[in-house]
Formats: sequence, C-alpha cells, structure tokens
Amino acid sequence: MVKLVRHRLAVVGFFTLTTIVIGTFIVPALSPYDEFTINIPDADLGPSWSWHLFGTDDLGRDLFVRIMQGTRTSLYIAL
Repeated sequence: MVKLVRHRLAVVGFFTLTTIVIGTFIVPALSPYDEFTINIPDADLGPSWSWHLFGTDDLGRDLFVRIMQGTRTSLYIAL
C-alpha cells in the first residue's frame, strides 16, 4: 500500500475512478432532469453551467444525465 501512495499517477487514477463511480450514483439522483423525458422546446441546446452541463440532444433530453446513466450501466456490466 505504501508503494501505491508513492506513485502520483496511481493516486490520481484512484481519485479519478472514485469520482466517476460516486458521480454515476449521485448525479442522476440529484438532477432535476430525467434521461428519458422528451422536451422538444429544449432540443439542441448548447452546454451551459446554469442549465444543461453538456447540452441537450435533438429530443431535448439532458446529455449529462444520459452519460452518467450509461456509465452506471457500464460499471454494472464490468462488475
């Protein structure tokens, strides 16, 4: 364990992976947007910090929430 802590890249990789795993479970629960709800007036919005972090697709669905849900599914499959 001591050797692992000495390697900066290993520590950065550990924290990056931990952040991704925790984020996949927290973000969809806290987000006001559903990944399946179609919202045509919000279609093709660009990314913004105040509204949709990654923007929306052509049906108005929030892309950030959809990516986090996809990451969660990928983690389930990997485990």
